[in-house]
Amino acid sequence: MKSLMMPGDTKHYFQFFFFPVSIFFLPATTARWLVILLSFVFGLVVDLFYDTPGVFAGSLMIAAYLRPFALSVLEPSSGIKIGKEGASYRVGFFPLVLYSSILMLIFCFSYFTLEVFTFYYIGEIFIKSVLSFLVSSLVVVAFLFIFNPKL
Repeated sequence: MKSLMMPGDTKHYFQFFFFPVSIFFLPATTARWLVILLSFVFGLVVDLFYDTPGVFAGSLMIAAYLRPFALSVLEPSSGIKIGKEGASYRVGFFPLVLYSSILMLIFCFSYFTLEVFTFYYIGEIFIKSVLSFLVSSLVVVAFLFIFNPKL
């Protein structure tokens, strides 16, 4: 996670998250309980370094829990048959970006909600979630272009 500050900004509206991609792009046939367990362990390790007890672990577990729903939303509309071949170049660029965007938006909203742990700041949660989602999605798209040239 990296926090970007605009001149005169004291609220850290822009943060980009890249580490959830490691959970998002696990093979589609990975057992759901294993994905949730890996996201908990990975989130807990990040929490230890950022001194945010449970915030990353909780938000990453929410995204991991909803991962099959994001896959099922894309399956009928784009004709993707999720099977043993989980290779991203067979899926295509736009469905892959849509899939990662859905999960990144879920992750960002749950992260900022768990960070303040109240809906009293819903406006600030929404602004931070949307702006961090946009920045994080741009980083993920750049990653897909650089490291997967077959897209």
